[in-house]
Amino acid sequence: MSFVTLLLPSLLAIVIYMAYNDLALRMTRTQSSELKSMEKLAADVDKRRVPERQAGRSRGGACQAGCRSKSVQMLQEELRKSDASVEKIGTVKADKKQLEEAVGRSEAGLAAVSNDVQGLAKDLQALAPFREELAASRPCAARSTRYRRAC
Repeated sequence: MSFVTLLLPSLLAIVIYMAYNDLALRMTRTQSSELKSMEKLAADVDKRRVPERQAGRSRGGACQAGCRSKSVQMLQEELRKSDASVEKIGTVKADKKQLEEAVGRSEAGLAAVSNDVQGLAKDLQALAPFREELAASRPCAARSTRYRRAC
């Protein structure tokens, strides 16, 4: 019985090992056959494209000079546009400087006006007692306009 208990797990381990090796061998064969088929497909596609490229080159040779001149004209136009945009940016920077100067001047003017308003508010507060005294001396002025005729 002890011999069978040792032999059975060993046989099971050998069977699992052999199944694993067989499975790994089959996977590598499948991968290599897929790789070969992909290589064949790529070669076929390249063979088909070579005549198309050569035909395109022969037709494109006459067009290349015209196409290049068009592309040069397009590049020159883009260069003109970029030069114009650079000039606009330069004027915008100058405008920003002028704007900053104008803002500084207006802030200085606003500060002066603010000081004047504060001075006038102080003067008005100084005149408040006189205004109250004047209102007290004229009883009709304190009433509403409906009752003025009666005064």
